[in-house]
Amino acid sequence: KVLTEGLDKLPSSVVTAVIVASVAALILEVLRIVTKNRLPLSPVALGLAFVIDFKSASCMFLGSFLFWLLGVGRIKEENSHGNLWVENHEPICAGVIAGASLMGILDILVGVFLL
Repeated sequence: KVLTEGLDKLPSSVVTAVIVASVAALILEVLRIVTKNRLPLSPVALGLAFVIDFKSASCMFLGSFLFWLLGVGRIKEENSHGNLWVENHEPICAGVIAGASLMGILDILVGVFLL
């Protein structure tokens, strides 16, 4: 609707909510920089909390909890095979997310063209 009709067609409450959220995110980010990452609130995480559904949030929590459990009590050594999962958790999670997205696309294509 915004792309076809412009920002003027949005209700004023939506514009106000966007402005308030932007200012809050800016304040949180400045506080994070000033406190040198000691502020536990992440503006990105708070923004995602209002956008994603519970299933996605719970899957992200379970994944991060699993990697936290894998890292508890580990000795940080250079060539330790146990630390491979913990040290490379970001690319592993990115690969899982990309793979799930590709499987979703493949599922749609199979449903449209083959079934």
